[in-house]
Amino acid sequence: MKWFKQASEEDMKDRDHPVVRVVLFHCTGGRNPQPLLEQIQLGAFDVAVFCPNVARLDDKDFADQTSFKTTYDQEMCTCQSNQKAWRSLSGEPTKTFIFPCILDAFQWLTDGRDPLIDRHRRERDMPFLPDGLAQSHLQVLVCGSVLLVGAVFKALGPDVAPVDKHE
Repeated sequence: MKWFKQASEEDMKDRDHPVVRVVLFHCTGGRNPQPLLEQIQLGAFDVAVFCPNVARLDDKDFADQTSFKTTYDQEMCTCQSNQKAWRSLSGEPTKTFIFPCILDAFQWLTDGRDPLIDRHRRERDMPFLPDGLAQSHLQVLVCGSVLLVGAVFKALGPDVAPVDKHE
């Protein structure tokens, strides 16, 4: 967490508008999320978002994201357990949210401000944004599962999350 806090502080130096720190978390495989969450909470996050390792719900090509050990419903229950663990550890009230997929979480966070993310918008009910989030610069830490990190890259796509290709 030390590196994230340092990078966050450096990023905030040149900002003249509010910065909101967001953690996107998922812990799989029946692991106890508490030790990870204890460390993550040192990052002083304003918002905690939980979702399964699913890039987009409408994506038919997600074999590389599929866990054959759990069902989607079980993963959503894991999200609820992770949220509950976060709340039990949090000394201060943090806004927490659960989304059915990563793209929904990012669409909600960016609130239509990013056309590359918003181009896949599905019509669905989303929770109201917390006060100040829509006008803020976002710092998002994705952690808890390497599968979640990979699914975030898939959800955002190469236009938002470019990858250097070495010949």
